[in-house]
Amino acid sequence: MADDSPKKKPREPAPPLFPMKKTVELIRYNGPMDIDGVYDLVKSWAADNDFENFEEDTYKWRNDELEITWLAWKETDIHVRETVTFTTHIFGIHKTDVIKNGKKKSMQSGRGEFTFGFKVEIDWDGIFEGSSFWVKVKKFMNNKLFLMKYLIDYVLPLKNNVMGLVTEVKKFLDMEAT
Repeated sequence: MADDSPKKKPREPAPPLFPMKKTVELIRYNGPMDIDGVYDLVKSWAADNDFENFEEDTYKWRNDELEITWLAWKETDIHVRETVTFTTHIFGIHKTDVIKNGKKKSMQSGRGEFTFGFKVEIDWDGIFEGSSFWVKVKKFMNNKLFLMKYLIDYVLPLKNNVMGLVTEVKKFLDMEAT
């Protein structure tokens, strides 16, 4: 006699909650823009928010297309690192002259996408990667003990800071929508 009862599937482990990586906002913009001014704005925002490292991750220039990714990160705690990613991708880029505040200024014009993202890395330096025991301790600590602490102390404030940067960039580009 065959056993027709449904078989229980083995329980799959929950996906790891950390490191979290999210795209917070995507801005699409068409018109004249000051790329150097946006760079200065992002760099000063990173310095104001105590990001000790700021670097250009990628720079690609193809015909009339420009893609730049900037990274800013800081070690918030002994084993927590916060990283903010800002990517600009401009299509059909060309130079144009714009009169702003009564002064003629040379700017770039085109269709642009500005992407803002962040991630919070736990054990970014690999302290808990020595053996399978320490990996299990790390998973237990992150998923059970400190989940709400990480969300409240690191993830939510970082998201709010990044959303503040998004608002600043929109104001800089003279975008009406917020």
